[in-house]
Amino acid sequence: MKCTISFKHLEHTESLDTRIKEKTEHFCKYFEDAAEAKWICYVKDGLHYGEVTVWGPKFKYHAKSCTDSVYKCIDDALAKVERQLHKKKDIWKHKLHSNNKSNLIILDPEQAWYENDGEYHFEKMKKAS
Repeated sequence: MKCTISFKHLEHTESLDTRIKEKTEHFCKYFEDAAEAKWICYVKDGLHYGEVTVWGPKFKYHAKSCTDSVYKCIDDALAKVERQLHKKKDIWKHKLHSNNKSNLIILDPEQAWYENDGEYHFEKMKKAS
């Protein structure tokens, strides 16, 4: 996963860089295709902000967090993106499994137990003529 990090009005440190990259690599398990992440960390009015955008060929997720600590901000933004991922995954699973055959209604029980459907329909058509 490619990770781009930008800092505005904030000192760029290796520990922040390492933390962001480690946490972002955690999302590799969700994506089969190549994905990219872009981080923007900045300070405004004494509060730390963190924005993350994760995108790939068929998806795009964005989260923004504002706290008093940079590290909390990173964790909160990642938690928000992870919630979005779980929600999308649950929706996908529900759609996949909602087409089950348990709601099948048989209108003609005789047809359901008949061995050869072709002969049954042929006999029905003969009787109707």
